[in-house]
Amino acid sequence: MGQVRGYSAILTAAALFGASATVGTVLMRSLGLHPIAALILVHSVASLPFIPVALRQRPRRADLRIFLLWGLNGAAFAPFLWFYGLSLTTATEAALLANLEALFTVLFAYAFLHERVPRRGYFGIAALLVGAVAVTTNFDFVTFGFTAHLAGNSMLILSSACFGIDNNVSRILIQRYDRRGIPFFKLWIGLAAVIPIALLAGIPFAVSTPMVPYIVLLGLGSVTGVMWFFYIAFEEIGAIRTGALISTSALFGVAIAFAAFGTPPTAVQFGGGLLMVAGTLLTLESKATAKAAG
Repeated sequence: MGQVRGYSAILTAAALFGASATVGTVLMRSLGLHPIAALILVHSVASLPFIPVALRQRPRRADLRIFLLWGLNGAAFAPFLWFYGLSLTTATEAALLANLEALFTVLFAYAFLHERVPRRGYFGIAALLVGAVAVTTNFDFVTFGFTAHLAGNSMLILSSACFGIDNNVSRILIQRYDRRGIPFFKLWIGLAAVIPIALLAGIPFAVSTPMVPYIVLLGLGSVTGVMWFFYIAFEEIGAIRTGALISTSALFGVAIAFAAFGTPPTAVQFGGGLLMVAGTLLTLESKATAKAAG
């Protein structure tokens, strides 16, 4: 039953994560909410379900620096790049590029947690990189039409790197604290950094009635829901399987974007997306093999 619960949780998280690109695109590009305003409102809503457990626990003094890194990186800088990047590209490309988060998670685990992959794992990393180039450029090096979304896609790639750091920090902290409460601290550390910047910059917070369902859906679904189900899967089926299956979010994301906007990816982009999924599975499967062998 634990494995069924874990697999169900991670597939739910993948679907919610995949939907975030479409929901965010509607909120910012169609309805006109400023990316920083979207970040603040979405994270404020996302923090609410964690309050009851958060009130019963406090970060230990020895962990304060880790919490500060967790909040500033994972709830301020990374989502800042994601919201802004999404507003400058398409939901389909954003959904496909989300697979890079798995790559950066493995790379940072390699660098800082001293985890290793066998040689075939590097083929998975190479596949992820080639797939990312395909999604970002469509291999159009004649007309360079991809430059229209280059800034947004570059920001999404940087956000994936930051979320890769965030995943590794999360792995440390949810082993020490109740996963049902500590995301509250992460979210509000990030908000404490972003809100003053928004006020000083005069960011407009004009929220129309049609925006409200999308803000709530992004907050409770794509932030709270993804963290909630991701952490359940982490505990039930382990980090390797969880990391591998979250890559299916790209497939959910492309399907949802197509249903919403009717714009499918090009054949090159779709092939690149499949290559990224395969690369993620190969990289994480190789990581699991290395751990078992060790």
